[in-house]
Formats: sequence, C-alpha cells, structure tokens
Amino acid sequence: MDYTSLPNENEHLEYKSNQSKLSKDLWETISAFENTDGGLLILGVDEVTKNGIKSFIPLGINNTQQVLDDFWSTIGNTINYSTIKNDDVKCINLEDDISLIEITVHEATFNKKPIYSKGSAYVRKGAVDIKAKKEDLQILLRDSRDDLDTKVLPNYSMEDLNLENIKEYQEIISKRSGYESYKDYSTEAFLKK
Repeated sequence: MDYTSLPNENEHLEYKSNQSKLSKDLWETISAFENTDGGLLILGVDEVTKNGIKSFIPLGINNTQQVLDDFWSTIGNTINYSTIKNDDVKCINLEDDISLIEITVHEATFNKKPIYSKGSAYVRKGAVDIKAKKEDLQILLRDSRDDLDTKVLPNYSMEDLNLENIKEYQEIISKRSGYESYKDYSTEAFLKK
C-alpha cells in the first residue's frame, strides 16, 4: 500500500488512530470484517476533515510493541473466535520514525459465525461497522449450521449454470452501496465472493 496517498475507507479497509492504546471500536471492526468479507485494518492513521473533505494521515504509534502486546493479550477475551494469525499482523515503518500496524482480518468460515465482540456481533456495511440486527444474526446463525445442503455436486461445472442470470444478479448487487467493485469481477470471482 502507498502510505503517501491513503485511499478512503471502504468495505475492506479501515483506519484507526490507536496511537498509544487500543480503542473499543477496533474489536467491533474485527467482528464486522470476520462476519462479512474480511478486510485490512491499519492502526496509526488519523482521519482529518478539511473543507468538508476527508483524508487520512499516518501519525504512527507511540509504542508499537506495547500496542501489539495489548492486542494479542486482549483478543482472546474480546472476540469469541479470531481468524487473525501471527503472519496477519505486520509492523510498517515509514519515514520520520512513523510506525503503523497492518492487521489482515479474514472472513470467518460459516460454521464459526457469528463473531462477537464483547457479546455483540457486527457486520460491515460500506465503510461502517453496524451492530448486527436480528435479521443479520438470523442469517449468520442459519448459515453456520452444518446440516445445510452446501456440498459441491460431483461433475458440476460452470457450464451447468445459467450465466445470463448470474450476470443479471451481479449487476443488481454491484448497484448496492459498498458493493460497486463487484461489477469488475469475473463470473467465477463473483460467485466465489
């Protein structure tokens, strides 16, 4: 990622300042990413609004090791299941002694969802973490069941699908806020997503 010109937050990217300690909303974002499509969480970046325009500035983290230690010692008591492994957490050193932390959060498997942060589950809607509503929880819980008909049929391929219907559905989804990038996916990538 180019840290000289940071892109805006979106459904797969979130910044947190967390310069000296971890914020409560960090755990909400992890829950939301794990319950939705996963994403990249970057600590040490602050949001600035000037003339009504938002931008993001890397300020760095005061004591990177302390923040990392706090992260690893807190995650097990805050998130009921985490997809984050050691390799998913990276320290990024920029010029002027600015250090950031990048955390790659993977989508949890269906049988592990919903992922809760301190008793509440969150989902990602565009660039915002939303406390899961009853309908969201019902979907997450329904999809977590092991007895659903989710097995791949033998000898079943892309040729067996109605590609025209899939393209129409892809068009409908890509018109939703936060899902605009879906229009650029190949059919196979869209179906996997």
